[in-house]
Amino acid sequence: MPPNDNQQTRSEMDKTASPKDYVDVIGARSEILAEECGLSPREAEIVALIARGRTLKSISEELYISMNTVKTHVSHVYQKCDVHTREELIGLVENTKGV
Repeated sequence: MPPNDNQQTRSEMDKTASPKDYVDVIGARSEILAEECGLSPREAEIVALIARGRTLKSISEELYISMNTVKTHVSHVYQKCDVHTREELIGLVENTKGV
């Protein structure tokens, strides 16, 4: 289904937007995906950080939580979103419609 007037594909975004706009879109798409997959607020926050390219270590440091806690959240995200890799999760975020 083609995007409506309020939606842009990633390639369109790359042509017209600043990096900050792209980060805002990633955040919005992460929130939509979180609702669709039934993620907790913390899981949604971690999805957004992963989609922005953060490592698990940097997520741990930024959110002041242990690496084991980050890994547990990521495991729950993968289960709820039915993905198995970081790349699949990022692809899911990038292909989420509504923004």
